[in-house]
Amino acid sequence: MQPFDRIGTFRGVIEKSAVDESKNGWPRFIAAIRVDEYYDPTGELTEDGEPGYIPWGQYEMGGTGYFTLYGKSGATATCAAIMALLDWNGYDFEALANADLEDKRVLIRVVEDTYPQAKSPFKIDWIEDPDAPPTRELKSLDSNGLKALTVKFKGQAPGPVAKPATAPAKPPAASKPKGAAKPKAESGAPSGGGGGGGGEGKPQAPAKPATPTPSTTKNSTPASPASSPADDAPAPVANSDEAWASVYASKPDALADDALAELWTEAVSFVSGGDPSKELTPEQWTQVRDDVLRDIVNQTAPGNAAAA
Repeated sequence: MQPFDRIGTFRGVIEKSAVDESKNGWPRFIAAIRVDEYYDPTGELTEDGEPGYIPWGQYEMGGTGYFTLYGKSGATATCAAIMALLDWNGYDFEALANADLEDKRVLIRVVEDTYPQAKSPFKIDWIEDPDAPPTRELKSLDSNGLKALTVKFKGQAPGPVAKPATAPAKPPAASKPKGAAKPKAESGAPSGGGGGGGGEGKPQAPAKPATPTPSTTKNSTPASPASSPADDAPAPVANSDEAWASVYASKPDALADDALAELWTEAVSFVSGGDPSKELTPEQWTQVRDDVLRDIVNQTAPGNAAAA
């Protein structure tokens, strides 16, 4: 199969599936998926000019998705989606591994792979029922639900905040770090059978310092100076590039790049709630950075075989 050459929503079939365990011990569902439909959000490729699915099987495109089912806070959003898709109970992993899922139709969402050493610039990040909405939509409660909220929280709203007599002087504007460019869905059909993409716009792994700077993160377990991240809490980051640069600079020699990528992927999935379309705030990217730094300490602690 040709690798994905764009982000977006696709529909297709599962060719093979398996269940394994991540390097952190979390269960994962793995599925090799061949796509045959692409959702054109602009309508430039559809016959009627309206957004919709168009045939895509001629490009023989597909890939393998790795879906973490449980994490630090329990079942992930992906786990719930897979339970609904496959009519699975959420805990019988033997049944999930032995299920006959060949040619099972699914909807998948493909996103940019921000891991600098990724073999492909795009990856499968979400899976669900093929009849699910192709785009993310904001949903509000119905009239009865909104009225119930009004009754529940009436009287709990804080009183009006008094305005200061004189507004304080506005501090000088700080220069805002430039974030990573958002990937845009390509409107044209892929050339050369669907390959390409090349990885432009992905953050590159920064050069690792000759001597890692020791650091610690909140709630981290103290470790030896050689493998422990800065006694002072690291400064907040503004985006994914800065978060990745921080964790990569703190990576000890004992931790393989693949293991670091695993920690990064799980932290992003946890902070985003398993929602691949969610744009994280600087505070959330800082949380991702702190979670990965804490896991680096745990992975490289004496006696931990995962660091080998």
